Amino acid sequence: MEQETKYTIKDEQTADLIWEEVLSGEYGDPIGPESVYMEGAYYDTPSRVLKSNNVALRVRCEGAICFATLKWGGNKVMQGLHEHQEVNVPIDTDSCLIAPSVDIFEESIDGRKMSDLVGDEALEMIFVTQITRRRAKIHYRSSIVELAIDQGKVAANDKEEHISEMEIELYAGDLSDVLILTQDIADKHGLEPENRSKYARAVALLDR
Repeated sequence: MEQETKYTIKDEQTADLIWEEVLSGEYGDPIGPESVYMEGAYYDTPSRVLKSNNVALRVRCEGAICFATLKWGGNKVMQGLHEHQEVNVPIDTDSCLIAPSVDIFEESIDGRKMSDLVGDEALEMIFVTQITRRRAKIHYRSSIVELAIDQGKVAANDKEEHISEMEIELYAGDLSDVLILTQDIADKHGLEPENRSKYARAVALLDR
């Protein structure tokens, strides 16, 4: 299960200041800080069978590295804390952002369920995300977390929505450490919980 907090950052200056604090070690020694451009695409069938079954299928490339991700069971959210099940599979870069085969997750029980849902329908791209992510892992209290700052957009149906948010994901340890760190940064910089995932925000664009 993926567990992460997601908070909206009000402006670019605040995003830059939080990142400067990360790099300075204010929240713990940063491990492997980097900035990466990520382009992603989400897929469904023409009948939107995945959406109706709380399943999300994404292909995302970070530089030359591409992954297909399957998320299912909906997104449990409470005050900016997001919890959901997911599986990631590396894919050939030649398949980047091209409709993936439904068999790509065949080693997963949920992947086979997804394949059964799709059946004979074709997968089609329904929206895209274009994000620049600044991220670093941090030893915080008794846990290892990844703090990321995402800025970019989601686009669907010729509509766009701006993304500017902080995510803190638990890698190992205690979820309470993620909540404490998130609240400390949110209080300091006036951040607000973001209960909508990027997927949810794009689906709202599709539904307009």
